[in-house]
Amino acid sequence: MKKIIVYQSKTGFTKKYAEWMAEVLNCMTVPFKKNMKNLNEYDLIIFGGGIMAGKVNGLEQFKANVDLQKQKLFVYATGATSQELTEVIDQFKTNNLTEEEQKNVPFYYFEGGIDYNHMGILSKFFMKMLVNMLKGKKDKTAEEEGMLNALSHSFDHSDKNRIHTMMIQIKELENVYLQNS
Repeated sequence: MKKIIVYQSKTGFTKKYAEWMAEVLNCMTVPFKKNMKNLNEYDLIIFGGGIMAGKVNGLEQFKANVDLQKQKLFVYATGATSQELTEVIDQFKTNNLTEEEQKNVPFYYFEGGIDYNHMGILSKFFMKMLVNMLKGKKDKTAEEEGMLNALSHSFDHSDKNRIHTMMIQIKELENVYLQNS
């Protein structure tokens, strides 16, 4: 089974997870470009991107490069949202995959973090607006207080162990592929 990992990473968290996966799966990683004509030679494609306003960066454009009838696609997203906020993560899946895709495309979320040093000026601006809005709010909930603390500075919650379940699912898929070849 020929595999590739394609990622869109603005601050490095998505790339870090792609590299960890590539070590386990013994495949290459490439940054996403809008027209990736050579993807048709791969049986399994893993796409990763950071979450921005609930959307996986680059995923909509990327899906135009994949034939879901012939290729297996896995999607992973990274972001600053806690791994434990499962309702939010479920919403990420709903925001990014159609109902039909949700049946056939495994979706994973891996907590990364925030890196203000590698963030674009527009992203920094919006983050600063959010932090200032939270600072100015009276009677903050515990969740809002936690969000304010988290967003006030750069942090990295990346963890190589988070890819374990996804890697098992891919290895099982590879075994089935080999048995049917």
